[in-house]
Amino acid sequence: MWLRCVLVCAGLCWWPLGVTRGAAQATEAAVSISVDACVPVDHEALHLLLAIELGTSTSHEPGPKVPTRVWVSCSPLGIELRLEDGVTSKTMARTLPASSFRDASSTRLLALAVAEFVVASWIELGVQPDPIVPPVPVAPPPSPEMRQAVEQAIDERVESSDGLSVTGALALAVWTDNGSLWLGAGARVTREASPTMAWSVSFDFTGTSNEVEFGRVNGLSGSLAFSALFYLRFAPLTLLTGPGARVGVVRLAGEPVDDAGTHGREFAAPFGGPLWLARVDLALSRGVRLGLELEGGFATLPAKGTADSESVFALEGLWLSPALSLGASF
Repeated sequence: MWLRCVLVCAGLCWWPLGVTRGAAQATEAAVSISVDACVPVDHEALHLLLAIELGTSTSHEPGPKVPTRVWVSCSPLGIELRLEDGVTSKTMARTLPASSFRDASSTRLLALAVAEFVVASWIELGVQPDPIVPPVPVAPPPSPEMRQAVEQAIDERVESSDGLSVTGALALAVWTDNGSLWLGAGARVTREASPTMAWSVSFDFTGTSNEVEFGRVNGLSGSLAFSALFYLRFAPLTLLTGPGARVGVVRLAGEPVDDAGTHGREFAAPFGGPLWLARVDLALSRGVRLGLELEGGFATLPAKGTADSESVFALEGLWLSPALSLGASF
């Protein structure tokens, strides 16, 4: 039951994207799937998951206008997948071990297996779009619009599964202890480590100039952060969130109002602490990715500037750092 609730919420988040795509593209790639009652999975949840994984619509039974058809049935050898694909004029069959599908908790595993099965057929369009030998039709042939929709779905899936992205970022940071606004730029490298986990490394170079009691403090900082992220994909969006840590070095320089009574000094000091990162990545096209993130952290290693043994400016307490990034995926 909980799986269905999660999928319904995910579908509500994903539905506006489908409406937006539908306005620009009237024809959508479609897959029909028929699942025998003997297969011990949540059949409704399977359709939702498969639509998310493929970025297509699905129907419960093979229809005359749906060129890609999948049957999931039980056999003495296990769970059998059978495909008739009018897009590539191909039939395929595969048997999965029944021990991997014992109850409804295996629904996502089956959805992934079916999605990979369909993609294995569709990917041929990119390798050999025009076969030398005319294939024998095995299902209703697709219209040119349907074929284009399938190619777009494959492009988006390849884009989303490449796993490595490198982006440049415009970043700012606010420290709650001193209220200063730090502006700068940086870079982000993200790599998928598993179907649900990814790691991210970011470098930021920022600066500020802030009024204090005795004059002004100018600061420049460079820092490096590492995060371990959980991610969920709703093509073309990817949601990432998880813990991490940031360490860096800040250079602080004081400019006193009264040179006679106060001397300006400059020094460099380390700072850092744990953080939590939340990010949304949008695949604009094949190889181009736009990201929006928010980082929150707490300085367990503060950096302080003092005057007469009293702190006048410090990087300590909480920080918030939003960033906008644009780059490429590979």
